Amino acid sequence: SHSLPQSPATAARADTGKMPGATLPPIGSEQTYFDPARNARLPFPSLYSDPTIDLTVVVPAYNEEARLGTMLDEALAHLEAGVAGYEVIVVDDGSSDATAEVAIRYTE
Repeated sequence: SHSLPQSPATAARADTGKMPGATLPPIGSEQTYFDPARNARLPFPSLYSDPTIDLTVVVPAYNEEARLGTMLDEALAHLEAGVAGYEVIVVDDGSSDATAEVAIRYTE
């Protein structure tokens, strides 16, 4: 019988019985993230921390400069009215218009 080589995460799980990556510390830039609301780099929470976000809204946007602002205004009004903790992630995959600039204005 042949056995396949194990990845470091698989080996760590096999050795400790924990989740993959739980015993592997983050490296370099993976230890922190930039929070624009605080204008600071903050450490990532633990996998075992209580959640701080109740809802994540992912908005795919490609050349949506003309429509993105209206959609975000409506979505944010709805979220503010009834969702305690939320985040909105706009994913722009190489738009040739000002889609990214419109999204960035909502972070300020």
